[in-house]
Amino acid sequence: MFELLPTNFEGEELKNALKKVNLCVDVTINRFSEYFQKRHDEVKENLLKILEEKVKERTNELLNSEKRYKTLVEDISDGYFVSRKGKIIYANKALANMFGFFKEELINYPISNLVKDYQKILINYSENDSIEAVGIKKNGTEFPVEIKANKIFYENYPAIAGICRDITQRIKAIENDRLAIIGRLASAFAHEIRNSLSSIKVNIQILKNKLNLDEIDKKRMEIILKDIEKLDKIIKDTMFFSKPIELDLKKENLNVILVDTVKKFKPLFLKNKINVKLKLDKTIKNVQIDKEKFEIVIENLLFNSIDALKDKSHKKSITIETRQYNRKNFQYIKIKDNGCGIKDRDIPNIFKPFFTTKSEGMGLGLANLERIVRLHNGRIFVKTKKGEFTEFKIEIPC
Repeated sequence: MFELLPTNFEGEELKNALKKVNLCVDVTINRFSEYFQKRHDEVKENLLKILEEKVKERTNELLNSEKRYKTLVEDISDGYFVSRKGKIIYANKALANMFGFFKEELINYPISNLVKDYQKILINYSENDSIEAVGIKKNGTEFPVEIKANKIFYENYPAIAGICRDITQRIKAIENDRLAIIGRLASAFAHEIRNSLSSIKVNIQILKNKLNLDEIDKKRMEIILKDIEKLDKIIKDTMFFSKPIELDLKKENLNVILVDTVKKFKPLFLKNKINVKLKLDKTIKNVQIDKEKFEIVIENLLFNSIDALKDKSHKKSITIETRQYNRKNFQYIKIKDNGCGIKDRDIPNIFKPFFTTKSEGMGLGLANLERIVRLHNGRIFVKTKKGEFTEFKIEIPC
């Protein structure tokens, strides 16, 4: 254009022609600029739409993944938690149930209040290890747990995620296996010892009747026989404890069992000057029980009552009561003495094997008693006041 215009125009005309050409170029550039800007905006808008769709799609995938993850975590039987700075920021339902909480109560709850010595555990802990610890329920009860934890990022911040498992049954199974081995050994030893004791007892009784002994030697013989009976009871309790209990259930009347057992104890009651009161409910129904095993229960309670009264100088009494609760569908036996009572600190332990406050015995009597009652789907309760009384109440379903 610049080559052609000077050959056709001069002066003012050339000037005007250049202005017109410049205007045309300007308009063309503007139009092309608008066109490309429009195309650019369209492409950008399309890209934004695609990006928005991808973000939406990815967000949905993440949400679905999170939902699946949470569903999986909520459905597992083990407790799952996420903690940050020593506080729980997420817990599943199983963890809440395990420790006796509602899920909402565990949010921002200090994990050291759930797991004993948690901070010390973390110091010596390496990932992928399982550690045994002591869990603490809401009511303060302690129980064994196993924890496996790892470092993670939760909601874009570092955290610790862990699985917590109640291993009470596992510990019990190990303990039961150990006790079974000990039980078999104890049973074997006890059987042999008991046979020997029976032989010694019989021969001492023969010698006692045959020999012309003075009073002092007779008393010595009585002491020997008494000690043999004590040893025999210890061995009997040990053998009973070491074996599984098999019940032979039949319809029996608790009043009849109590009367028969009291008759057997009559010489002991007379010897120790103990007044026995029977308050038997004649309306009680016959129940499905093992008579022989239940006699062991009554005998143990009566022996304990006699022992509790040994240091009392006068007015020794044992009250034996039965009652039928038709509405509640159970009946109970109550044996109460006015003896030395039990210390408050000892009450939680009295049914534990080998726990005893006596100088004699193995501490298996009440443990065996509690096993028998439990196998009958019954319950046993204790009321006591040191220096005044002890009352055992056994409930049996009809």
